[in-house]
Amino acid sequence: MYNLTEQIIKKCQKSAITDKLVELLKKISTDEEFILGTIVYAENEEEQQQIIDYIENGEDVSYENIVLFSLYLENKRKGIMQ
Repeated sequence: MYNLTEQIIKKCQKSAITDKLVELLKKISTDEEFILGTIVYAENEEEQQQIIDYIENGEDVSYENIVLFSLYLENKRKGIMQ
């Protein structure tokens, strides 16, 4: 069976940070779109580390907040948000 998430993660900048983020995200939800979306929006190691730090801090961590935070990071990178 073709696993879209695994294929896209393989094409992303794969690193120990990406692996750690994926493992942390799987503890929150195994929803592939959630994991994939977070990786796509937090496309570099710095942004991925920010999400890891947020999760590990453990304050108000939820599926929804991780999605919002990853979208915020993408918009910030694109200059849409300050």
